[in-house]
This record gives sequence, structure tokens and C-alpha cells, in this order.
Amino acid sequence: MVGRERVLAPIVLLGLALSVLGARLFQVQVLEHDVWAREATNLVRSGSILPFRRGRILDRTGTRELVRDEEIYRLEFVWRDFRREHPLGQVAHARSLLL
Repeated sequence: MVGRERVLAPIVLLGLALSVLGARLFQVQVLEHDVWAREATNLVRSGSILPFRRGRILDRTGTRELVRDEEIYRLEFVWRDFRREHPLGQVAHARSLLL
């Protein structure tokens, strides 16, 4: 009987810890879903311009230019996200539905 009493306390503590963890998982995934989904989409939308200067790349004789730097920007516009989350996009979508 002594062995059973020694094992019972850690099992109860483990069960209590798992139930607290399960409650926290439910809170984050179900109750706070909107908050964390918004935070995740804000992480995706962040952008930055990374300056670089590679310089010219010449052929082995050094007379002909093979590659040179060009300042180019690429913008990606996702209409669905803009329409759903930005007020101007919602107005444009509502106007298109009315027409």
C-alpha cells in the first residue's frame, strides 16, 4: 500500500497540470482566435526595403559588362485581404454589390 500512496500524488499533479494546459489551449485557440489570427496576418503584411549594392559584374577580360544593379520594387496586392479588412476596400466592395 505504501507504493500506491507514493505514486498517487505525482499522478494527481500530472493530471492537474494537463487540465490547466488543456484549459489554456482552449482559451487561446477558441476564445482568443480572432485576436491571434489578426496578429498572424499583421506579421505577414510587414515589409521592408533591404538596400544592396553588388556592383557591376564584368567578363573575365574586364571589358564587357554582364550584370549591373537595377533598383526594382515588387509590390503584391491581395484584393481579397484588402476588401475584407481595409475600410476603403469594404466601401468599394459594397459599391460594386449595389451596382
